[in-house]
Amino acid sequence: MRFRRNALMIGLAYLLVALCTAVPVFAHNWGCWKQPNRTVYSYNTAALRSQAAAAISEWDTKTTLVIPAASSHTEMSVFDGYYGNTGWAGLASIESYSGCNILHGHARVNRSYSYTSNGYRGIFCQEVGHLFGLDHSNDGGCMGGGYYYSINTYYTVVQHNINDIASKYAGVPLAAKDAEPQPEPGKTHAIAVWHERPRTLQEAADRSRAVVVAHALRVDPGPDLAVPSEAFEDGVDRIPTQRIVFEVENVLRGDMPEKRFVLFRTGNENFILHEEPAYAAGERWILFVTPRDDGTYRVIAPEGRMKVSRDGLELASEGEFMSELNGKSLDSFADELAAGTKEPATLQLRLEATRPFGSGAVVSYALARASDVELRVFDVSGRVVTTLVNARQEAGTRYTVEWDGTDDRHAAVASGVYYVRLRTQDGERSLSVVRIR
Repeated sequence: MRFRRNALMIGLAYLLVALCTAVPVFAHNWGCWKQPNRTVYSYNTAALRSQAAAAISEWDTKTTLVIPAASSHTEMSVFDGYYGNTGWAGLASIESYSGCNILHGHARVNRSYSYTSNGYRGIFCQEVGHLFGLDHSNDGGCMGGGYYYSINTYYTVVQHNINDIASKYAGVPLAAKDAEPQPEPGKTHAIAVWHERPRTLQEAADRSRAVVVAHALRVDPGPDLAVPSEAFEDGVDRIPTQRIVFEVENVLRGDMPEKRFVLFRTGNENFILHEEPAYAAGERWILFVTPRDDGTYRVIAPEGRMKVSRDGLELASEGEFMSELNGKSLDSFADELAAGTKEPATLQLRLEATRPFGSGAVVSYALARASDVELRVFDVSGRVVTTLVNARQEAGTRYTVEWDGTDDRHAAVASGVYYVRLRTQDGERSLSVVRIR
């Protein structure tokens, strides 16, 4: 079965819900989604092709699925690109379906964020797993990487994943025996692995530029994330975005100089990223925000947004560490935030601002304890561009450092993506900066 790139974004949401709920849902599955048969053709055009191929091969050899390679845009297209500071490091999207059957999907990696080779392989592994209908799971494998533990360390398919596939595909034929399912009009559904996944309220606050209470004034369409990719006939992957204009009512923590700001959101009413909820004018939210390179802000992770309603706080992300805040009053949350975030307890690194015209960046960091500190800038090949800090520093203060877009010889570096990496005795943190000349 082959498909042209057609997201088929028309139709009624209730049709999808009715069809999906008609099929039993297994543990750790993404709703009722699954492939119509166990043979799934894959088209791998990733620049990190070896990591993508290794991830696909594991699903092929370790599970009851058979995944032949294809030479054109097909049932499952696997690719990567520089999508920018979106918050997600990987994104799987179901572009076409029939009932609960996934007919065509995309598994993509956002290379704007820095990972080890194994980490990238793990993200491919997770996004491909989503296109077989699996959800995140705390099992020690790639399906939990970035959620329960580091994807750089836990990047493989494990027995739990193998068992989930065996249960999900029990009785599903190896190949189509009858007429193949025909695509139905509907919305694109997506699920992500996030670059940052805070484990505590304090960590969420530490990784944010500001924690604010704000109400939405309006929701505007944003420019597509248009990324070159060989996977498509027109050579471009396009993901819709929205821009939500917020007015700040109160700054609970950090620095938010603007009275009004624009929040970036991946997706729209037709491209549904399940962990990036829709916003509507008039709604009040608590938002943990961090700046992007284009002057907009984004929420740090699914845990970084809570709707404020008459009945108390409504979490946008279920089952995470903030679950105990569900239903609490705004005042109660503010008191808890103030009490729990007075001093940094974890290693922090954040982007404070970009220099004019994207020529460099200002970053800040805080230490959980006194430590030897290295703060360096790397290019995409992993080469050290410049060392910003190499010294022992004390905890109890926030350090701010400016990179002017030059290397160790004070020569201006080329345009592109660079990574600022903080290394201490407590671990590493990194973030990406886009340099424009």
